[in-house]
Amino acid sequence: MPHLPRILQAACWLRYIVDHPRRIILLFLLVTSLFAFQLPDLRFQTGIYDLVIEDLPQTRLYQEFKKTFGSEELILVVVKARNIFQPATFKQLADLSGRFSKIKGIKRVISLPGIRKAMDVSGSIPLERFEQLISPVTLFQKNLLSKDHKATVISLVLQDLKEKRDIITSIERIIRERPKGLSLYQIGMPVVADALSRYTKNDFFRLPPLTFIIIGLVLFLFLGSIWRVFIPLGSVLMGLVWTFGLMALTLTPLSMLTMIVPVFLLAVGTAYCMYTITAYRLAAQKIASTSEAAYHCFSEHQCPTSLAVLTTVIGLGSLLVYHIEA
Repeated sequence: MPHLPRILQAACWLRYIVDHPRRIILLFLLVTSLFAFQLPDLRFQTGIYDLVIEDLPQTRLYQEFKKTFGSEELILVVVKARNIFQPATFKQLADLSGRFSKIKGIKRVISLPGIRKAMDVSGSIPLERFEQLISPVTLFQKNLLSKDHKATVISLVLQDLKEKRDIITSIERIIRERPKGLSLYQIGMPVVADALSRYTKNDFFRLPPLTFIIIGLVLFLFLGSIWRVFIPLGSVLMGLVWTFGLMALTLTPLSMLTMIVPVFLLAVGTAYCMYTITAYRLAAQKIASTSEAAYHCFSEHQCPTSLAVLTTVIGLGSLLVYHIEA
């Protein structure tokens, strides 16, 4: 655009970049270092609860429900034994219920020993009589007690807390210290959500490096030169550092929806770099000067490259109107 001031013209900036490669590389390294220092502050929000769409009517009604009745989330501890109603086993159940009730974040414990205590405040009803009383009750069947009386459930009603990892860890610690003759495990949506969050985070630290290595090996097989592999992978790695550093700097958490970002950047970024490198090598065959070859490369391929970037940005921009926060 000749009518623009010279300093605003893209050709002017491009000429400065290709004529001062060391300054540009140093600038990029400084910016990359700045973003790299922010990476330890990158937050993760990879739980099921982070996918809740806040502006739905159902979500608002659910929040009103919790204000009125409290949280309805449960962790169920399944206890198996030869006979739940043996005196020694039932006492162990009571001890476990007491230990669970002391965990911070657990609002209420529902168990057979607790029900017996509520029914028999004076403690005058024998255990055998208690078994006869509750066995026909449909409410307890397959909810708190199995038909063969070899399994029961201790229901742990949780407080309305966003982070439940400490509760799950405390329960697991008690389960590991279980008395002899009992088999215990915990289940429930909070446990499933916590496991999903941990596995997703583990995948984030495993899949991108694995993808990076595979792409590097494939490029080396085709290009046959470490330096030709270093340029595209180094550029993509720099882009990853910038992306996650900026997310950490702006306090933008990494969610389940954005976990694909590193692999996506590796794939798309490598393709862009390989396209540019090929164009530069073709220009270098005709032009002896490296700076002139680079200038010619970027000048000739400015439009198609910009269109490719624009279409990618438009595709990713659809997330801006997506109901689930990414």
